Amino acid sequence: LESAERATTSFRSGLALYDARRFVAAADAFAETVRRAPAAAEGLFNRGLARAAAGRRSDAAKDLDAYLIANPTADDRTMVARAIDLLRRPVYSASSAFSRGLLPGFGQFYTGRPGRGVVVLALAAGAGGMAWYQKTETKQVQYRDPNGVLVPYDSTSTKRPYLSTALAVGAAVTLGAAIEAARFALHSSSGVARVANLAPYVGPRGDVGLMVQLPVMARF
Repeated sequence: LESAERATTSFRSGLALYDARRFVAAADAFAETVRRAPAAAEGLFNRGLARAAAGRRSDAAKDLDAYLIANPTADDRTMVARAIDLLRRPVYSASSAFSRGLLPGFGQFYTGRPGRGVVVLALAAGAGGMAWYQKTETKQVQYRDPNGVLVPYDSTSTKRPYLSTALAVGAAVTLGAAIEAARFALHSSSGVARVANLAPYVGPRGDVGLMVQLPVMARF
C-alpha cells in the first residue's frame, strides 16, 4: 500500500513537472512511478512523452513500446505505434541541411536521400557545362585598304552564348534544393515535436491519479 501511495505521489509530481515544461524532472518522476508500480501502463506512457519532450527519442520509443506490451488492448494502439515510428526516424538540423545544400545535392545527401541528391547534382553540373559551352563563329569582313581596294577577310570569334542563362539556372537549382532540404529537416523535427507536445495520461475521468489496480486506457 505504501509503495502504491508513493507511486501515485510521484505520478502526480510528474504531471505537475510536465505541465511546467520541466521534462527531464518529469521523466525522473514517472520513472519512480514505473519502479514502484510496474504494472501501471500509464506510468510508462507518460515517461515516454516526457522523454520525447526532453529529446530522448530512443528511450521514449522504448517506453511507448513497453506501454503497448503492458496494455495490448489499448484503444490508441495505432496512434502510439505511429508515434513510435516518428520517434525512431532520424532528425536533421535545418540550418545544416541548408548550408550543406549550397553545394548542389549535398543537402539531400545529408537528409538521407542520395537519389534526389544525385539528381540535383546532375542538374547543376549540366547547367555548369552549358555555361562553359563555347561557340566559334567565322564571318567575312569587308575591308578596304588605303587605296580603296576591297580586301575581304575572315574574322573568327569565340562566345559562350548560354553563360548567363545557365548560371541563373544553376543558381536557382542549387538554392531551391537547399531550401527543400531545410524544409525536409524541419519536417523531421516537427514529427518528434508533435509527439512531445501531446498531453500525458491523467486519469480515466480527468482526475489526477494512478490506477494501479485496474486496467488503464491511455489517450494519445
